Amino acid sequence: MSGERPTADDRFDEDLRSVLLEAAPGSVPDELRRRVAAIPEAAPTAASASPSPAAAVSPWLVLAAVAAVIVAVAIIRPGGSSPDAAGPPTTGPASPSPATSLMAGACPAAELSAHILGWQGAAGSRIAEIELMNTAERTCRVFGTPGLTLLDADGRVLIDSASAGASGRPQVPSSDAGIEIGPGGRLQTEVIVSDYCGPTPVPPYRIGVDLPAGTGLVVATPAAGVSSDDAIPPCNGPAGARIEMNGWHP
Repeated sequence: MSGERPTADDRFDEDLRSVLLEAAPGSVPDELRRRVAAIPEAAPTAASASPSPAAAVSPWLVLAAVAAVIVAVAIIRPGGSSPDAAGPPTTGPASPSPATSLMAGACPAAELSAHILGWQGAAGSRIAEIELMNTAERTCRVFGTPGLTLLDADGRVLIDSASAGASGRPQVPSSDAGIEIGPGGRLQTEVIVSDYCGPTPVPPYRIGVDLPAGTGLVVATPAAGVSSDDAIPPCNGPAGARIEMNGWHP
């Protein structure tokens, strides 16, 4: 009827239609949008023909469903998580790191012994030949590159490979399958030390071998008859002390 003021129901109907068709979240189904768009702009008046009970109730049922969808979309986050959910969404069990998955069967330090077989001088550096032996009655594997320290008889650290950063710390590359050694088996490596500029150390000198992934520390001591006289490298200036190895080999 011309000039007739809108009722509260009319205003609610229009507001809900505006929210759905203009500002509702994009996840509201298109079919539901079309159904709401087909609802008359105003509720039936007394002057209109009386619809059947089912027809009169249907638009309001649709509007109620729309309201429920809007509320649900507003409180449910993308991906199906609720704002009350504790903590970040789970993504399944974490994959083991390469070091963890590869260390099965690793030789523990308690089942190894190490000796320095000799020292050699080389252009301002010193090279120690190291032998690692499996003292257990079972086969095991040696993985990766250990951390290294040059120690004196008092246990003082003269040179530490960790001073070079991450490259000098114990590590196992993802492609490293380890080297197998049976009971009584041996591996060898060469350790080079350079540029020691600290206080006068106390012989005999030893080399600490810190195996990767917490397997333990093995200390290589001089074998019988091996002198430490040529073990300490000269101080060559500001380059910094250095200790490193060239990898294990049978």
